[in-house]
Amino acid sequence: MKTLTACKRFLKTSSGSASLIFGMSVVPAVILLGMAVDASRQTANHNALQAALDSAVLAAGTAYRHGDANYAQVAQQFFDQNAPSELKSDPPPVTVSINADAQTLSATVTGTFKTAMLSIIGRNSTTQTLRSSVALPVFNQYNKGEIALVLDFSLSMNNYLGGERKYVTMRNGAEDLVNALSQSGVNDDVKFGLVPFSGEVYVTMEDKYWHGRGTSSTLYSSCTRDRKGPYNTTDATPTSDDERWGFVPDNNPSKQSLNCSSYASHHVEVRDLTTDHQGTLDQIAQMTPVGYTNISGAMEMAYQLLSPNAPFTSGVDYGTSGVTKAVVLMTDGAQTTYAFPDNGSTSGSVSAGEVNLETLCTNMKAQGIRILTVSYDLYDTITENRLKNCASDDADFYNADTREELISAFNNITTKLARSMYLSE
Repeated sequence: MKTLTACKRFLKTSSGSASLIFGMSVVPAVILLGMAVDASRQTANHNALQAALDSAVLAAGTAYRHGDANYAQVAQQFFDQNAPSELKSDPPPVTVSINADAQTLSATVTGTFKTAMLSIIGRNSTTQTLRSSVALPVFNQYNKGEIALVLDFSLSMNNYLGGERKYVTMRNGAEDLVNALSQSGVNDDVKFGLVPFSGEVYVTMEDKYWHGRGTSSTLYSSCTRDRKGPYNTTDATPTSDDERWGFVPDNNPSKQSLNCSSYASHHVEVRDLTTDHQGTLDQIAQMTPVGYTNISGAMEMAYQLLSPNAPFTSGVDYGTSGVTKAVVLMTDGAQTTYAFPDNGSTSGSVSAGEVNLETLCTNMKAQGIRILTVSYDLYDTITENRLKNCASDDADFYNADTREELISAFNNITTKLARSMYLSE
């Protein structure tokens, strides 16, 4: 009996100690969790702040070049338009300076952001001060860009994520990128092309580039899944009917047979490189999801847009001094469409499309094309690794699992391309 009483007394005492120990351990655990959450938010805020500042400094540089004495106000205006959402209601001031000796225009800004969880220990905000500079004069013949936006418009992009349809988040990010790099349409030194894709790629080309259409220069619009290998991993101009677009693999599943009727109504059509920035924005705003997923077919067409070879000839020669050629590829799914292998066989497979994508990425990078890839809500390790390997650098691959991460990815890509083309630091 004494032993039982002693055990009960020990358990009672121990439970109190355990509660105390547990209570003491909760505080550092919460602090660590708060640090992790706020570190992620800080990265996203940094990217958004940098993108807004880069946009501002480019706008100020353009105004300065055209003799506008109000270039500082122009910088503030552009920053206010593109400021991170948390700073929209009360944007911080942008400080602009000119270094006549170095021929640069610089801007700095300080943003203060609320913390999500660290406020429980009294840390209510974080402050970031960023700087951006552009060489003067800007937008000259040495600062040009050709950018192909390869955007997934398969049906899964119609799903909701973070309270918004995924294609809407993607659309907004693409529109912001075009607006920032074109300086709201005034910069004619950058061209944008669009390759929206699902199970096929809908495109307008001359008859002589379509299988079975003859040799005329009459324009014809249709969708294409692929062209037979090995031509489907090159940018070579078709010289025979066997090299043209419009084939379907012999063993293609009936559920994925060519069906082009809905593409035009969804406005999911390839757009050649152009300086008609408003036209590009108008099409981005109208596009809606349809069909399956054909990543390799889309990248094949992007290669054609950036190539100087027909059927599209708006791209300058590879290696042209001062011209950045880039692809921004975003998808939320694995390859689901049959493609031709590179051995000339007329039977296709999904795996052939996956291999073709790898080959296309290798060939495009060898031509000096920069590839930036985004995996959005994908959760497929094999495809994610393929996209990572496709990117020009590990840092040019973005794994975005949330709406906020996709916005951050587009902001980061915008900044990288701006720095590649225009910004001096």
